[in-house]
Amino acid sequence: MPKKWLASEKEQQTKRCKVMNSMTGYGRSSFLHEDLDVSVEASSVNKRNLETQVSLPRDWQSLEREVLQCARKAVGRGRVQVTIKARPSQAKGNASTWDETRLMNDLDRLRTLAEKEGISFLPDANLLTQLATTQRNEASLPEPNQVKKDLVNAVQEALVEMVTTRSEEGARLGKDLASRASKLAELVDALEISSEGIAKSWREKLLERLRQAELDIDLEDERVLKEIALFAERCDVSEELTRLRSHEELLKTIFQEEGVVGRKLEFALQEVSRELNTVASKSPSVEVKRIVIDARAEIEKMREQALNVE
Repeated sequence: MPKKWLASEKEQQTKRCKVMNSMTGYGRSSFLHEDLDVSVEASSVNKRNLETQVSLPRDWQSLEREVLQCARKAVGRGRVQVTIKARPSQAKGNASTWDETRLMNDLDRLRTLAEKEGISFLPDANLLTQLATTQRNEASLPEPNQVKKDLVNAVQEALVEMVTTRSEEGARLGKDLASRASKLAELVDALEISSEGIAKSWREKLLERLRQAELDIDLEDERVLKEIALFAERCDVSEELTRLRSHEELLKTIFQEEGVVGRKLEFALQEVSRELNTVASKSPSVEVKRIVIDARAEIEKMREQALNVE
């Protein structure tokens, strides 16, 4: 396998796919180097920007840069954690011996600490096993350059698996979001129908009530008609409906885009929510307010899902 990530087959597999990607994923890989079992775990969760963290054995810290580069090229958004562990293989672990003098010294130090803190100290077989295991795992590791190639390959394999799970989860997210967007479009249709003629109807009803009240008001007075017209105009939500249609088209465009679309999706949903709030505050119609409540419920569910979209 080529050393350069950009030229590798794995880079093609982790390339941003044309479908929506989740920011949640997990991948694992491992390899055997002489008598060492080396495991690599790559996991990711949602995060506003790209954040990468690497955990390596102390002796291999010089390889952190290569691992970080792999992680940063694999995804565009989210918090990615790559954890690398090395321990003696099972065969080596069964056959290995430990330093008895060191074990006794460790026990003495623990006993001294317990006495200082006034804690009862009764060492048993479990404690001895833990100390021996720690001692064995802390044995010197091979030089970083001896494991670099295999380690980078294993990191790439774990990242490929992680990206695959992100894509699979993203496909489910995309399907759910598209379904909710379709439902939202139906609710906007209902809003448009329910809002037709509201301003005119409200104006006529108000004039009729004023006539029935037999108030000493000249209903044909230009100032009265102007105030009624202005109030009726404030009930007009046609501009908000036009903007909602525009946001619908933006959502459709986002669903067809590739790469990092999460923040754009969050923004579009925020704008839809804002227009719905304006419609609810302007319209005197009970039916319009009911439809807005249903639309808000869909938007909130979509916004929750969007938080996990890359």
